[in-house]
Amino acid sequence: MLTHISFEAGPAGRPLLGACDWLRDQQDRKKPDNNAPREVIDKAWQRYVVQKDGRVDIRAFTFCVLSHLQTAIHRRDVFTRPSWRYADPRANLLSDAEWEATRPIVCRTLGLPPDPQPILDSLAVELDKTYREVARRLPDNPDVRFEKVKGKEELILTPLDALDEPPSLIWLQGRGGATTARGVGGAGTGGGRADRLHGSVYASDRSFCANCGFCLESSLCADDASDMKSSRLTSLTNPQISRTAKT
Repeated sequence: MLTHISFEAGPAGRPLLGACDWLRDQQDRKKPDNNAPREVIDKAWQRYVVQKDGRVDIRAFTFCVLSHLQTAIHRRDVFTRPSWRYADPRANLLSDAEWEATRPIVCRTLGLPPDPQPILDSLAVELDKTYREVARRLPDNPDVRFEKVKGKEELILTPLDALDEPPSLIWLQGRGGATTARGVGGAGTGGGRADRLHGSVYASDRSFCANCGFCLESSLCADDASDMKSSRLTSLTNPQISRTAKT
């Protein structure tokens, strides 16, 4: 994966990107170096990654990096190229010159002044006033209290009373369940599609991989199965990835 996928990162993801580069350098070495970047080893992973002699278990370190990499990609701290869904979120932002030219139109449309400082000052005053009001009423609020939990003082909030579901929601839930049952079971459609569910899920996963930059291998496509036709798999991705997959 580290060999075939190009990762880039913003400021928050650069330590993780350094860990990926270190793992890439250790792939062909029989004995890994003991200079693994430890910024990515959090408390949850430390007992698995760091051995008793202080050395890093490269297998556990690999899983640690992969776990954090998955989270960072979803947060857009790390992004891939080429990709449509997980590309650099800053790529489509306006440049400084473009924003200055567009600012008056955007602010006029939103009904906001070009200078944000007065609004920020007003929000700061409102927030400070709200905090002070909450602190003043806290001692007399019966729904809020502090208790000792395992030697630590914890804030306890009384749960809100449950509300009865309105008739409209009950009706909507019934309609949704009936629609789902017909869609999966195929009632009234001349036959169900539940027997093709596994193939469809697998096809969706393969298309997702293609969107991240993987090329669809011909061995993973089956033109005799409607769910696994190469044309169907590649059609779920962006045009650029689709062309790459077909080649």
